[in-house]
Amino acid sequence: MMGNGTFGHTMLAGNWLWMLVIGIVVAIPAWRICQRTGYPGWMGLLILIPVINLFLLYFIAFSEWPADKQGGRMPEHQHAHHAHHGEGGMESTSPRTRFAECR
Repeated sequence: MMGNGTFGHTMLAGNWLWMLVIGIVVAIPAWRICQRTGYPGWMGLLILIPVINLFLLYFIAFSEWPADKQGGRMPEHQHAHHAHHGEGGMESTSPRTRFAECR
């Protein structure tokens, strides 16, 4: 019906283009999240691999972040401890972290 099949090749090229755009749109925030948590940014590229991306999400969600250990952020359980004992807890975090917590 199509004769030489050019329509099929155009659709294939369009699909690859969309996959590339979606991959970039997903990989850039994943890269930044990994960097902000203290992990290497390249770990964010794992978000593009099926099944591995789920392991990455759970790993980031439930592991202790290197940024927490370096003093970039105070873990949530320490915030609760400081607030409960009247120690404030906000003094030991950076202004950027305090701003992010207020949002």
